[in-house]
Amino acid sequence: MAKIYAHTIPGRPKSEWESYQEHAWNVATGAEINADPFGAGWMGKASGLLHDLGKAKPSFQAYLEGGEQVPHAVDGALKAFEIINPNMAQMLAYGIAGHHTGLPNGRGDAIEGASPTTPLDVRLEDAEAVDIPLGTEPGTPEPPQPSP
Repeated sequence: MAKIYAHTIPGRPKSEWESYQEHAWNVATGAEINADPFGAGWMGKASGLLHDLGKAKPSFQAYLEGGEQVPHAVDGALKAFEIINPNMAQMLAYGIAGHHTGLPNGRGDAIEGASPTTPLDVRLEDAEAVDIPLGTEPGTPEPPQPSP
């Protein structure tokens, strides 16, 4: 299986790009730490692991190589409904789907330069089913250690 990337570094070789796994775990760890004081650490961790799931799509990987930009934020929200209790998934899905353009069902415009907020159910219509890359599944106790 080809390595999956989350971010490029302009002008730098692909070997220096941020891997999807590293990015997902960095975000998950930070979200867990921030959510833990109010008893929602597991929700922060799950959200962090799922927030960029759409970056695992071949079309997004092609975008990183110079292809056409494709949306990625809502795919993890859809996956939350597949693997987490529906009531909890509903809460996670709002943050996952809105992590670039603002919270779904919000009021007014989203963050500056982004499209206006769109209801979650409408956003989910555009989501694609994406498999979770190995080692980034919610419920994984800790990040896997890098291979030597």
